[in-house]
Amino acid sequence: MKLTLKAKRNIGLVVLTLVLIVAIILIVYFVQKSDSESKLKTGAVGQTVSTSQADVCVKELRVAQSVGEVEANDGKCFLLVRVEITANKKIKASSVDFEVKDGVNVTNGYTSHNGHSFMVDAIEYALKKGESETFDLIFEVESERAESYYLYAFGARIDLGGTISNILH
Repeated sequence: MKLTLKAKRNIGLVVLTLVLIVAIILIVYFVQKSDSESKLKTGAVGQTVSTSQADVCVKELRVAQSVGEVEANDGKCFLLVRVEITANKKIKASSVDFEVKDGVNVTNGYTSHNGHSFMVDAIEYALKKGESETFDLIFEVESERAESYYLYAFGARIDLGGTISNILH
C-alpha cells in the first residue's frame, strides 16, 4: 500500500508533535529538579545543615558592641560567628562566601582609626571532599533587628534569631 503525500505529511506532523511534547516534558522535569536542588536548606545555631557543596554548622554566636578597640557604629552591634564547614565535594571556601542579608561582613579589612583590624585579607581555602575548616566571622548589623538575621553560605540558611534573643535578654 502506497501512502499519499497528504498521509505522509499528516504522519510527519503527528511525529513532530510527539517529539515536541516529549521535549517539553523533559525540560519541565530538569528545571524542577534543578530548582529543588538549589533551594536553601535551613537550620539553626548548633545544627549541621547539609547541602550538595558542604555541611555548614554555626558552632558559636556572640553579640558585642566592640571587638578589640573597634566599636560598632551607632545603632549597630557585631555578630561574632564561628562557622565550621565540611566539604561534600571539592570547593573553594572564603570568608566572603558567608552573608548576613542587610548586615555587613566586616571580617576582612575592617580597620579602626588607630590601625587595629579584624583581619587584613580574605581567607580562602581549597577544600577536598571531607575536609573541614572553621571561620571566625564578624558582621555589623542593626541592634534593634539583631534577632531577625540569617547566615547564608553554600546553599544553607542558618537562623541566628533564637540564639541572639537569648543573648540580648
